[in-house]
Amino acid sequence: MKSRIKRATANKEYKTLYAATKPQELKLKNLWQQHGKDLGVFTNLKFQIGGLVSLIEKAVKDAKFLGGFRAFHAARQIPCPRTTCQTYRNAYQDISCLGLKDEVLNAAFAAGIDLVKSVGKIKGAKAEVLKLDGPRFVAFLQRRSTSTPRPKLKNVGDFVEAGILGLKKLFDRIKDEEMESQAWAGIALEISNLGNEEKWDGGKFTVSSPLSISELEHLLSEEREV
Repeated sequence: MKSRIKRATANKEYKTLYAATKPQELKLKNLWQQHGKDLGVFTNLKFQIGGLVSLIEKAVKDAKFLGGFRAFHAARQIPCPRTTCQTYRNAYQDISCLGLKDEVLNAAFAAGIDLVKSVGKIKGAKAEVLKLDGPRFVAFLQRRSTSTPRPKLKNVGDFVEAGILGLKKLFDRIKDEEMESQAWAGIALEISNLGNEEKWDGGKFTVSSPLSISELEHLLSEEREV
């Protein structure tokens, strides 16, 4: 993709095109920068409106106003639509409960970031976030989360290995060695029983275990009785 872009940029035939679109590109760049500033102002205003609505709602509730906020909104002819008031109030409460400093809030608003969409990300790293200044907070929110792709399983052996690793992570929590051995023995017996069922298309198979089949069955029956 990069090589295609490079070839297109170097192509002399496109020089006329670039010259024709350059004025529009400059205007677009300026408008986009203005868009970011305006979006930041708008996001900040939404937050402030939500805070005011939250205070009004609390006062209405404390005064036990007949009909609640719906009736109060109509009686006082509040210019902001009631549903919008509630939306902004919810957004304000979601953000304010995070305990963020004014510095980081203002930085996020200035960058035009919708903090409501980032609440989960902020909560997930709250200890780290509370130590950040404005610019680093914005960089944190704009950073894309990277996930490690799981390896693609291609054959039965891969699936078996993945299953064993999953069980190992689970059984590592067992502190008692004897209980862990019994858990592995129970799994081994269940897999052996599964392999002996007629519906199994892969044919009969057995799982190696330090215990005999009778000992495995005895251990498993004890676990079931408990």
